[in-house]
Parts: sequence; structure tokens; C-alpha cells
Amino acid sequence: MDNKLDPELYIDINNEDGTEEVVLFVKYVGDIDDMVPGICNRLIKLLNNYAVMYIYRDRVMECSGDSRIIYMEANRPVQLGRMSESRTDISRTPAYYGAALRGEGVKVAFIDSGIDYGHEQFLTDGITRVEVLWDQSAIYDQNRINEYGIGAVYELDELQTSLDNYEYLLRDRSGHGTEVAGICCGNTTGRLNRAGIWAVKLNTRNGESNIIDLIMGIDFCMRRALEEMVPLVINLSYGNNYGAHNGKSMAEEYIDSVSGLTTVTIIGGSGNYALSGLHTSGDVGMSEDEFIDIAVYNYSRSFNVSIWYNPVDIFDVGVMSPGGSIVMNMTEYQRSTRAYYGDTVIDGIMFEPTPVNTLKEIYIGFNSNTYIYEGVWRIVLIPRQSVAGSYNAYLPISSDVRFSYPVTASTLTIPGTGNRIITVGAYDSTLMDIAGFSGRGYTTDNRVKPDIAAPGVDIYTAYPGNRYVYASGTSMAVPYVSGIAGSLMEWGIVNNNDRFMYGEKVKAALTETAEQLDIFKNYPNIYVGYGIL
Repeated sequence: MDNKLDPELYIDINNEDGTEEVVLFVKYVGDIDDMVPGICNRLIKLLNNYAVMYIYRDRVMECSGDSRIIYMEANRPVQLGRMSESRTDISRTPAYYGAALRGEGVKVAFIDSGIDYGHEQFLTDGITRVEVLWDQSAIYDQNRINEYGIGAVYELDELQTSLDNYEYLLRDRSGHGTEVAGICCGNTTGRLNRAGIWAVKLNTRNGESNIIDLIMGIDFCMRRALEEMVPLVINLSYGNNYGAHNGKSMAEEYIDSVSGLTTVTIIGGSGNYALSGLHTSGDVGMSEDEFIDIAVYNYSRSFNVSIWYNPVDIFDVGVMSPGGSIVMNMTEYQRSTRAYYGDTVIDGIMFEPTPVNTLKEIYIGFNSNTYIYEGVWRIVLIPRQSVAGSYNAYLPISSDVRFSYPVTASTLTIPGTGNRIITVGAYDSTLMDIAGFSGRGYTTDNRVKPDIAAPGVDIYTAYPGNRYVYASGTSMAVPYVSGIAGSLMEWGIVNNNDRFMYGEKVKAALTETAEQLDIFKNYPNIYVGYGIL
């Protein structure tokens, strides 16, 4: 089997209509322009040899056989880091860098649900501070060309004209992007009330956005920063759960690769799923089998589980139904198999290390045209060779299933396990305690994440229509840190005190000045990393 494909993509192209088009995230070398129209239908080339590929399913294997293609990933949904809307003390910020640093000369990009660009928090003397807005969900107009061929890009003059004429070009219907921007850049609710604001409204299909649109949003902002030669903070509030959580997903490798191209600092959340039962882990010895139990509730139609482990280990796999019958057996040498239990279809794949990840993966997908049998499904790991022995298993955020014996460590969402992103957890600044929902570290390769934590419970912020809310979630902690990062970059780059004050140097400054919660004796730790802001 071709290890250039991720398992979800492999199952998809082998079991679905080959004449339908799929959208893939691709890593490549060399020049692949000649693949259009011969192999793929459309190619959007991103920075640093990454691309978005539109291709028919029945051409994917042919494409993966090209030596220029390193790896291909299916498009996956990403979820917001908001827990609730409804009360707090306004965020404290360290006086170390001075209250006068309000983001002058710095740009802050919010890749989110959009923004109410006419909200009073983003107006200065009636002029919006939103300098550019890419609405990925808009119908593409050939008269308004952008390099991605998706949506519509509105510049400041168009945005301002629409406000003057009381004709909004778009609405932030979920309000999330407005909330996040308000915490960072609001005139009175935020820190950087003099920063220029860039916004990307992610495309939404069936209530979900996806990882490829998120990556294209980052690419758009990076290219603009390179063109304008300005210091940029990118604020990310979305994440997903598919991957080894060791920083080796393609999204994280893309972020790592572009982080050094210009004066940019990329900041994301640790996610809100510490207590959601979506992760478990364990150690497999040679003396007995290991059981991974998954509780499936009423009306579940599909889910998958990914189990990541060391390449020196060899496991066979069994799947047991809620009734206790063995419905699938799979060995490393079998690679892939399909089984049936009633109208539930079970696909299993054993993946060797790939060009982008050194770990092995067991991927098992469950699908039903009606509903998957309710009860506890059991995955059995049968050791044939156990040297390292450890494994980590993850369920997708969007599924209605849970591990029966979850582990709350290593519950960060991706891209929060990346190397160069600043990963932010949430704490309750009223109780001075951790937020129970906040995703916890470390990464599965034992790097410290989150890097720091910020207030993320009952944060007062802007909401569309000149309204205000109290919101909670790691999404609300991220813009707090983005604001401080912007102040640091203004002090360093704009004010000529330190032209290298971006990226890793900003991360170092934040972790160095972080305070400690009294409830913890050891730092760094899996809850707040090096401390709180």
C-alpha cells in the first residue's frame, strides 16, 4: 500500500465513487504545474512546497506514484475553541512592557468566523481598522481575482464604503471571530487598539470549517505580510484531533516551515477537550493483550479511532462488538481489511511510518447507513513484539463516542502540538485555577505544551451588532496572548529595540515572564506550561 496517503484518504478512494472530486492537502518537491490538467483538475500552490489539489478519486493513486509527491492528506473538519457565551474581570496584562504599546505598526490576523468590521470596538473616528477581509464563503467573482480562486477579498476602501452606505459585505453570524478580535484589538476591550486588523472568514460547510481552508488563510496572511514587510501576529482558534500529537501533522509542519519567512508570530489554543474522553493511552507488554474500550451512544453514524505507536513494536489487532463477538482480526502484514457487523461497516488499516511521521498507525473506521450498534466496542492490541510498548489513541472531536477509560494528558488539539506555534491553555482568572476544559500536554513526544496559559473563563468582549458578551474557551485565551505578542513586536521591531522580536523570541519572552499559580509546585507542567499571563 502507498504510504504517501493518509488512511482516511486511502479508504475514501477505494470505497467511494471514483469520478467524484476530492480536495487534498499535498506536500511536494520540484515543479508540479504539469499535473494540471493531466492528472489533477486544479492546483493551488502554497508557500514552501505545499499545495491544495482538486482531483478525481480514481486519479489519486496515479498522482501519489509521482516521485515529486511526498504526502497527501484528506481534508478534515476543524472546530472552534469556544466553550460558552454568557461574565469576568477584564484581563490583566504585565506592566513590564508598558501600557503605551498598543500595536502601532503591527498587524493582527484573525482566521476565524469573520468579523463585525463596523463594530464600535474596531472603529477610529468612524473608520474601520479592518484593513483586509477575505471571505472564503463568498461566491467567487472572475472580476475580483485572487490567487486562490476562492471567495472574495475586500480591501479597506471597499469595507469603509460599505459602512458609509450601511450595506454590510458580510456578517459574522456565529460571532466567534468578533469575540476573539475584541479581546485582542478592541478599542476598550482589547490591548492592541492601534493595530491593523486582517481577517479571514473561513468557509463553512454543514456547520464545519476544514483544515485546508485554515491553511490557505495562513498562507494568505503570510504572503501579504511578506509583500508589505510588516510585523504580523496570526491568531488561530480552530483545531482538530487527527494526528499523532507529536508535531508531525502536515498542518503543523506547514506552520513550522513558514514561521521563519518573515516577522510573524503564530499563536493557537490547546483546545477544550481535556475532559471529553477523546484520548487514551497505555503500555503493552508481551504477557497479555491490551484492551481499548469505546462507548458508542445512540444515533452514532460514523467515527474512527487512530492508535499511534513506536515502529519497533509489532501488534496484531482485533475488534469486538458490544455483544462480545470478534468481528475483525488484522495483522501488520495484512495491512488493510473490511468487516461487517449488521449494517455497520468496519475498515481497518495498519500504516507503516510515512515520509512525514516516524510512528506506526492503526486506523479503524466505523460507518453505518443507519446507526452503529450502541454499547462498548473493544479494540484489542495483541503484542507480537513489544519493545517501547506505549501507544496513544484518539477519537475525532466531532464524534458522539468516548473512550471508556480516557486519559486527560496529551489532549491538545492540532496544530497546538506543533513546534513553532505558541500554544495557549486557559485558566480562570477569578478563581486562579485551571479551566477544566483546557487541553493538556505534554505532546506525545514529551515536549512542553501548552507553552503558557491565559484567562479563558467569562471574558468580556465584543459581539456583532455593537453588543457584548462574556465568553469562555481557549479561543478567548489565545487573543489575550496575541495582544501581548503584538506589544512585544511593536517594542522590538517597530520601535527598533530588537528586530528579532518575533516567533521563537516572543515565545521565550512570554515563558520567561509568566507567573505561577500557587496550586502547582512544579513548572513547567501539563496544565499551564511555564505559567500564566
